[in-house]
Amino acid sequence: MKAPSQMVLGDAEGALADCHKALVIFESLLAADPTNAEARRDLGYAHYMSGLVLEIKLGDIVGAVESYRKSLQIFEAMAVSDPANTENHADLVRGYERLGEILGKTGNTAGSIEHYRRAVMFYERYLAANPTNMMIRRNLATAYSKLGKVHAMLASDTKTTFNGRTNHWREARVWYQRSLDMWLDIRSRGKLMQKDASKPEEVGREIYNCDAAILQVR
Repeated sequence: MKAPSQMVLGDAEGALADCHKALVIFESLLAADPTNAEARRDLGYAHYMSGLVLEIKLGDIVGAVESYRKSLQIFEAMAVSDPANTENHADLVRGYERLGEILGKTGNTAGSIEHYRRAVMFYERYLAANPTNMMIRRNLATAYSKLGKVHAMLASDTKTTFNGRTNHWREARVWYQRSLDMWLDIRSRGKLMQKDASKPEEVGREIYNCDAAILQVR
């Protein structure tokens, strides 16, 4: 697919056209051979790329959500049919995180939390099986923080009830603390990348904000 490079070059329409062309090809391959796992995975990726183009380059959030959901349906089915295939799970987690982010932006916080939690569940499972993998630790720390952010958004919403605000601030703090613990663990191992050097302090500030907010709403 040329779509990724076309996105980088700013050719959004060309990238979307390339995605549509790829969808037709992979759907035809699957129609000829429904057992073709590679074509099925490529089809899921083409839907995911369509979502990225629609969301990031064209601002079509509704279309992007639809594409991401189609991608997830494929990767969820593949993860069930071939649970030993780590690529399928990686694609699935990526889809959960992306949909969690875009749903949060559209105000569907319940859907956002649901998908971030699914991503966290998989990352925790991967980490248990690969405890020395720093990239999994980094991804998990990020996912924890994203969950904290969604709960903080709900806590800050004036439409949330008084008790609901308190509960969401506390929930946000729990996730931010998990994120901070993970970042500090990575740093203690000497594996914190330069681009992530400020992450512990950033998350620490979010915890401080949660504590301050909890005191205010008591």
